[in-house]
Amino acid sequence: MKKNTNPWEEISLLDYERHMSLDSVKQLQTLNQIMKRQFSTYHWISVIRLPDFVTKKDFAWAVQTASVKKKMDCSSAEFLELTEGCHPRRQKNDKVNSQLTLQLLWSNMYQNDISN
Repeated sequence: MKKNTNPWEEISLLDYERHMSLDSVKQLQTLNQIMKRQFSTYHWISVIRLPDFVTKKDFAWAVQTASVKKKMDCSSAEFLELTEGCHPRRQKNDKVNSQLTLQLLWSNMYQNDISN
């Protein structure tokens, strides 16, 4: 019995992209417009954990320096202070809590990019 195959898998990516960008097809151009619209309305958030010795003054200096060096407005960067740690009763279950956190991340299609 012959396995069902997808005919699109037989076409090279380069040929496929060339076809989709043809003026008679315009699928690539349409997808590009849709993605630009989506990215322009999406509010990107990135968090960086800084060492404890970094102060608000240090952070303000870094924002100003990056704005000048990169020639872009970095003024929307925020310095947030958070208290880390678990509830004392839960510290003994840290491994379980970590596993539950990872399961929550994966179930919501997030990727953990924090490494030891």
